[in-house]
Amino acid sequence: MLLFATASSATAPGFDCRKATTPQEKEICGDEELSKLDAEMSRAYRGLLSSLESPEAAWLKAAQKEWLHARNLECTSGAGIAACLHEQLKQRLDYLKLRELAAAAPSAARTLSGVYIGPEKYRVATLELRPTAAGRAWGRIESASARSVCSFIGSGSLDNGKALLVDPETPACLVEVRISAGTATVSADPSSCASFCGANGSLSGTYVKQ
Repeated sequence: MLLFATASSATAPGFDCRKATTPQEKEICGDEELSKLDAEMSRAYRGLLSSLESPEAAWLKAAQKEWLHARNLECTSGAGIAACLHEQLKQRLDYLKLRELAAAAPSAARTLSGVYIGPEKYRVATLELRPTAAGRAWGRIESASARSVCSFIGSGSLDNGKALLVDPETPACLVEVRISAGTATVSADPSSCASFCGANGSLSGTYVKQ
């Protein structure tokens, strides 16, 4: 008999373990710590989803499905699957909590909050900006072209429509985001931010709010 089939409700994850089929789901159901973390992440997701209006709610649903797919590709069966799942769940929970803070930000700051679509030269290019507190913001930039893939997450100051974002582990890369009339202009030094894009990529560009 599988251990996760009798998991108590106090340690149950955010899905029905009786229907677990993937190695990732089975690992979560069989590990009490992972089950608790998954349950907390699921509660944060549902709470945030209920507070959003379309099209952001639809975007969050799609983003959650994309995250689950990417997590399962990253955390395959094997000796390291538990540690991988723990890291992925913790990162997603932290992200969802930041989104919750953004929803509680002052209304003037929330007008800047949202998802922006980047230049057409990229196959995929999105900027997500979220105020997290008075004078603070969190941002993520993802882009992919035939020559490069960029991925940046940072936080920093937000003042008068301008955010200055930095990843604490790479402080030399300062990303400036200027918001005006639904358009975000991103500026970043390619050499200082090369670790996020590689030699052929750039975080800079103009993004338009969805």
